[in-house]
Parts: sequence; C-alpha cells; structure tokens
Amino acid sequence: MKNICAVIILIVLAFSCKNASDGSKEAPIVTIRIDSEAKAKPAKLSDIVDSVRVIKLETTERSNIKAHRPVHIGSDRIIMADRKEVLIFDQNGRFVANINKRGKGPLEYTQIGDIYAEMDERLIYIFNHRKALVFGMDGSFKESIAVEDSVDQVPIYFRKLNPDTWVSAVFQSYNDSVPLVHLNTYNKDFHWKSSFDTRVRDAVGKKGAWSIHSYAYKSPLFYREGKTYTHEPYTDTVFQVTESRQIPFLAIDYAQPRKELAASFHREARPRNADRISPGDYRLSKHYVYCDFRKKKEGYRTVFDIETGQPIFHTNLNTMSHGFENDFFANVASVFWPKYIQENLLISTVLPVTMSEEQRQVYGVEEDDNAVLFVAYEKQSE
Repeated sequence: MKNICAVIILIVLAFSCKNASDGSKEAPIVTIRIDSEAKAKPAKLSDIVDSVRVIKLETTERSNIKAHRPVHIGSDRIIMADRKEVLIFDQNGRFVANINKRGKGPLEYTQIGDIYAEMDERLIYIFNHRKALVFGMDGSFKESIAVEDSVDQVPIYFRKLNPDTWVSAVFQSYNDSVPLVHLNTYNKDFHWKSSFDTRVRDAVGKKGAWSIHSYAYKSPLFYREGKTYTHEPYTDTVFQVTESRQIPFLAIDYAQPRKELAASFHREARPRNADRISPGDYRLSKHYVYCDFRKKKEGYRTVFDIETGQPIFHTNLNTMSHGFENDFFANVASVFWPKYIQENLLISTVLPVTMSEEQRQVYGVEEDDNAVLFVAYEKQSE
C-alpha cells in the first residue's frame, strides 16, 4: 500500500513540475462579446497610448512599398515584407537593404511563407515550404536550413517558443468540418520534435467556425508578455501555446447569429449567412483585444479590455470614424487603427496616396512616397 501511495505522489509531482516548467497553468478564459448593434463608443488615441512616433520610410527604386506589412520594429531596424521580398530600414526609416531571392534554386524561395526576425542574433529567417533561408540585418545571405517533415505536414508559420524550440502552425479541416490548428515543434536546428492539435469544440465546448477567406501575410502565432499564442483565423478561440499543448485563453461570443463558416469552407450555399456576423480579425496587445468584423455590407471595429472583456471603443465603418481620434496631431484630422501589434507597440501603416493634401503637407510626404508608420506606445497599467 505504501508503494502505491508513493507512486501516486510521484506522478502528481511530475505533472505539477511539467505544468510549472512550460508555463501551462490554466487561468479563467476571457470572453468578449461581438455585437454589431452596440451603441457607438468613440475614443481618443490618448486614452490608450502614451505617445506616437511618426516614421517616414525612405523611397528609392529598391524600396518601393506596395503590399508590404510590418514584420518587426526593433531598436535599430524596421523590417517590412510581402510575399515576394523583405525591405530593411533603420530606426529612422532610412533604407538599408532588400532581400529578393525568388526562384526555384536551393538558395531561393518561390514565395515567402513566413518571416521571423531574431533581433538578438541579428538574423532574419525566411520560410518557404520545407526550408529556412537565413539572412543578416544588412540583407546578406547566411545559410539555408532544411526543415524536417512531420508526417504529411508542410510547415507554414514559425515562431520561437523558447531559445531551443521552434513552433510552426498548419491549418487543417477534416471530414467533420471542424478546423484544427496543427502545431509542430522543432529543435533549434529545425529537427522535428513533436506534433499536437486542438479541436476548438473540445477546448471550449462549442463547435468552431472556419472561412475560406484569405489570411495571407498574417501569422496566427504571436507573442504577448513573453508567451506564445495562436489564434485560428475565423474561429472563436485564442490559445496559449506550450511545448505539449494549447491552453484556451480567450473566447469570442456573439450577440447576433454568426455565419456558418464550416459550410463556407466547403463552398456550400447558405443564403441565410448574408444576414449573419462574419467572424473577423483579432489582434491582442497586453491590455486590449482589437477586433474587425462585418455584417452584411457594413464593417465594424471594437476594442475590448482584455481583463474585463468590456468594450472601450466601437464604431461602424460605414457611418462613423474608422478608428481612434488621433489627438496627438490636433492640427490635422486623422484616425488611428493598429494593423500590427508588437507587445506594447501599436503600428498603423498609411500610404501618402490615401492622405489628404493637408495631411501630406503636415507629415512632409509626397503622394507617391513610401508608407508612413505611426508607432504608438500603449499605456502601461497604473
């Protein structure tokens, strides 16, 4: 009997140590409620951020930004990218180099699947199918690394889970139309370690949604307060990722009926979907959840407090402002909405061609110039 008790105690201790070591202690799931009929709730940018920095990206023949998006903003480098190339600027927006190695050779990529910037090691990883091409912050080529296969999975998006472990995300849907986010882990040399996935309905007690809508250029893996999270496009859950599992962190509820996107995934006709909310794009910072969604032909934006789940901002894009009133620049009318979030940085990218003449004069740009970055620093808890 004593031996049996000893074994049970050892098993309990082992699981306790594992939970502590991978940070997998579960907390109550935060729930936000999407409501297209909510009353408008305007807000000023100064309500949520301390300051805003304007960075004008230098325009040259080799740095012409079109569909490029921010990948990383560091202390001395700004990295922008699309599916074809990577553009590197210094902290003031001066062009440094571009990386354009498109092709079918061993040291080339057919298109960019994902990008990861390792600022400590001064490296940029470009992922394409089953290989990682590594470059320096000056655009110089370093090496090509094969990414080991995991069964039949082609890794899509990558992030570092810790200094010795990579994690990749692959989207799947099986016969029951319930989406899965299939995660693979690799060691630092990209040798496969493990795989696991989570059915949304098993994790939070309800069936998940899915959409065939393009999710190009946006990795579902992101960092928040030193932890790695994943959010499935057009499903209703955000998970914290550890080396062995996904832990439900945030759930999305709906005040009105949501689209039956599992059917849309298989292109089945569902006419009543037209009157339902389309699950949208969710971005998380330390304190807030930024949400874009649609119903019929109208778009909406809501910002929720991540601790209480309560909205602090709501707008109808068809009839009201598109974002926060940018009161840091009172001499020119403008709004702010983050398209990229990096820890406590909220980044909005605006092309001068979309600005008014008055705005271009205030910011000192020409119509054909590169994008202007508005980098806002989110307020910390008081």
